[in-house]
Amino acid sequence: MPRDFLQQGFLIGDIVRFNDRSRPGYFRVVDRDKVLLPYSISTALTPLGSTGFTSMDDLNPPCDQFFQIGIQVITNCKVYVRQPSGNARFGTNKNATSSFLSDVTSPINGDEEINMFIVENKQPQINITNHTSINQTSSMTFYGWKYRIESVPEPTNGNFTTVQIGGFE
Repeated sequence: MPRDFLQQGFLIGDIVRFNDRSRPGYFRVVDRDKVLLPYSISTALTPLGSTGFTSMDDLNPPCDQFFQIGIQVITNCKVYVRQPSGNARFGTNKNATSSFLSDVTSPINGDEEINMFIVENKQPQINITNHTSINQTSSMTFYGWKYRIESVPEPTNGNFTTVQIGGFE
């Protein structure tokens, strides 16, 4: 997908197919809207402290929708992501939990653009870690698109986009 895909998103009328076995078939985008969800932890993390993995239930769309989300880390922290809850994202097969997002790897300061697709009951879990030597409150913003979809027959012209849900297929 092109680098600016998260800014543009899918258009109304686009056809998608999810690689997730729980969502077989083809779907047409019938409506879309922007998503902007600020998130912060309410208490300061101690040096080298962690929140533990927390389910982002606000990012669990209804069955007739899916989300396309980016994550902007605002404060100096590390954010580990699982999607769905048992699968680490952005890591490797040998060390799946080694990769994280930070204020340096977020679009606001760095050149990394995270493009995560979410369907019903496949919302991500996040673990925020304070890797500094001071107490700090961490915050981030989830941004992107939410799409309302309807089931359609398989396109005869092959004109559809396969959407990756979670880590590996």
